[in-house]
Amino acid sequence: MEKRELIGVKGKVIAYDKIYPYVEHLAKVYINGKYGFINDIGIEVIKPIYDNAHDSSSSIVALEKNNKWFFTDKRGKRIGREYEDVKDFHEGVAAVKENGKWGFIDSNGKKVIKCVFDSVRDFHEGIAHVTYQGLEIYINKFGERIFVLSSDYYHDGSDFQDGYIHAKTKFDDFVIINKEGHNLNYPHFKYVSDYKDGYCYATLQGDSSCILDKDGKVTFITSDFKIIGIGENGIFQIKYPDGMESYIDFNGTILTNKKYKKVYPFKNNHGRVQAENLKYGFISAKGFENEGCIYDDAKDYRDGLAPVKIGNKWAYRNHYNFITPFKYDDANEFSSNRAIVTMDNHQFYIDIVGMPTYVRNKKEEEIYFYKESIASITEVEGVEIPLFDKTISPDYLKERSVSEYRTIYTFDEEKSKEDNLKEYPKYVKKINEIEQILLENIALEDKEDLNQEKGPKK
Repeated sequence: MEKRELIGVKGKVIAYDKIYPYVEHLAKVYINGKYGFINDIGIEVIKPIYDNAHDSSSSIVALEKNNKWFFTDKRGKRIGREYEDVKDFHEGVAAVKENGKWGFIDSNGKKVIKCVFDSVRDFHEGIAHVTYQGLEIYINKFGERIFVLSSDYYHDGSDFQDGYIHAKTKFDDFVIINKEGHNLNYPHFKYVSDYKDGYCYATLQGDSSCILDKDGKVTFITSDFKIIGIGENGIFQIKYPDGMESYIDFNGTILTNKKYKKVYPFKNNHGRVQAENLKYGFISAKGFENEGCIYDDAKDYRDGLAPVKIGNKWAYRNHYNFITPFKYDDANEFSSNRAIVTMDNHQFYIDIVGMPTYVRNKKEEEIYFYKESIASITEVEGVEIPLFDKTISPDYLKERSVSEYRTIYTFDEEKSKEDNLKEYPKYVKKINEIEQILLENIALEDKEDLNQEKGPKK
């Protein structure tokens, strides 16, 4: 199996069979058939010794060993007891399975709702769908029944969003239901979407499309085109009778007169689009294309950055400029300010300024930091970059050795070197902030490790 690696500029290389996106400052890793977790700076806070693990969705992690599931905190400390199965924490509670039945525990491992249900879903807006002896019930976090879904309807997989769910009828059409369990008394729809940012869309029996706000009021209805999706900011995807696609807002206003072969849900104030020539680009919430459809492939904006591809290489861009050259063999969307990239058969993380996330190996006491002063100007892969050198504080060096490394800062080719250097203090400030966070995290971890070594006071 090809190894996926976290790479330092020099020194120790820590390799895994697979690495996963960061969520809440933790990333799942897989090696030799076992799972573990690393933190923001690559420390294995949960050793890869477990048979299975959920992707981290909070600071509490679900792990499996010997067919038993349990939770730990982000440092691997066990929370509560073992269960047959578990779901991730959501809104402060997690579903657990015991003796074939489901219930809920809180973040301290205390059971807050007994394991009596045949099936459960996560809580959304303080309400969860559960089944009990054939009944479909909605409960609160005390386990109290809010309402029983009418036998005229059945749950279709939706959860409460903006105060509503949708449910299917026996005739396979849809109704919208509020938190009291009441149908909003609209005609039955052929389809209803989930609510997002206060809006949803629906298809009427006559194939007309409409948009509803958070109060259930119809804000727009049309038969000129079909509404086919919903993204952020109340922006919807539409399909014209000729098969071409575009966007409208919640009032039905068309964002752009251009039509595309394919449009994708809005994220981070941008929609990803594919033109008739199969090239990709992005459109803003005001209907403007950033630079036209020029990419051979592209993925969505997250954390303000999007992966884009020209030829066989990927790069990252923000809403205005590129933050990396086109050098990656593959590139993933950002998650928790980090993205997984592949280059020269190596897979590793980069941060929001395009820097590789280096690894600190606890055993050998190595750590890689961002540098913050310009030592020289050089050329790497055709891009002018400054190399950085800075000595970490003497107090820190008393306890650790710090390896050399460099940080890449891509110059704006339309500006002179002098103008680029004037812009550089803003970049330095960001580097300082990141480095300070890393130092504080390490100091806190060292203090906790020391306390654990000393043990409890007698």
